[in-house]
Amino acid sequence: MNAPSRTTTRTWLATTAAALAVGLTLSGCGGNTNDSRSAGPRSTGTPTTPSSAPTDPATELGEDMLLTEDELNGVGPGWQLVDTGSTDDGAFLRCQRETLVELGASEVLVRTFERPSTDGPTTTAGHLIAVFPDQASLDAANQAVNEWLSSCEEHATGGNGEPGWVAGSLVVDTVHGTRSDHPGSGETWGFTFDDDRTDEFGWFDSVGHGIGSRCLTIVSYGDWGQDADYELEQLPGVVLLQKALDKLPA
Repeated sequence: MNAPSRTTTRTWLATTAAALAVGLTLSGCGGNTNDSRSAGPRSTGTPTTPSSAPTDPATELGEDMLLTEDELNGVGPGWQLVDTGSTDDGAFLRCQRETLVELGASEVLVRTFERPSTDGPTTTAGHLIAVFPDQASLDAANQAVNEWLSSCEEHATGGNGEPGWVAGSLVVDTVHGTRSDHPGSGETWGFTFDDDRTDEFGWFDSVGHGIGSRCLTIVSYGDWGQDADYELEQLPGVVLLQKALDKLPA
């Protein structure tokens, strides 16, 4: 029996379906319901702004803008900080196809975590922030992340003992931070993967991404196992994305 903080794949898929059925929007803000299915229509993402003029004042990244070990452990216990760096290697997400620098980022900051387990594999989580020189490049990068996620089936890692694709879709179409002085917003996706160990589809990734100021922020929370359940507003990708948006400059 795994730790009670873990989520079953059956529950994860059911939660995704329920969220899509009601077109859930968090933080009391209205939004269009996206008809998203596994490998289905692509999300429109965060609304874009046509201006390409640089935004002032300049945004500088600092480690205080990244999620902490304590914040990860507020979602589920056992997480440990692994590394904090300024290099995006293009493998932050299973579905990722370019580095953030290749998408136009002028600066990137990445923090990774892991959760060792005595009864299963080690799981991973992370937080990435990227600064862009203008609104147009920020919006384009945010849309590119949507493209990665909506076509994850075509690009997710798998085989050679790694988790293989099972299903995935948009879960919550609008997520806002909890601070009224932070206008950022984003969305959360859920993915499940065959654990390549048993007959259970035991892996899942909860991924959130959004924009605020001149920053794109992405959170990823991986889990494996059974036994637990999450309310929609408590899904790891939702909770961590809200915290990540709250840390962006106002």
